Amino acid sequence: MIGVVVVDDDFRIAGIHAAYVGKVDGFQVLGQAHTAAEAVAAVDRLRPDLLLLDLYLPDEHGLDLVARLRAEGHPPVDVIVITAAKDADTVRAAMQGGALHYLLKPFSFPGPGARIPSYYGK
Repeated sequence: MIGVVVVDDDFRIAGIHAAYVGKVDGFQVLGQAHTAAEAVAAVDRLRPDLLLLDLYLPDEHGLDLVARLRAEGHPPVDVIVITAAKDADTVRAAMQGGALHYLLKPFSFPGPGARIPSYYGK
């Protein structure tokens, strides 16, 4: 089972993303965080395999958060960025910072029978 923490400052959006994850076999939402500080605490406490990360958090930019998680020796975690930021510099910085994938908001969940690709071999 792939453990996921959803990080988004908007409680409603975080809930929607958590619901999407709940529909994907082999993935389980371990928690939600709405600030960078909460995200760090969740990574340390829950040790997720994956963060679904918004970039615009109230206390720290998401890319700075990822760099800090890596630099400070927190448990390793993969990151998929989910944001409305679509400028080339931000996309490039996210990918160079180690994001596995970059999704633009808003997006919809695939319909019934659609295969959802996984980077985890599931």
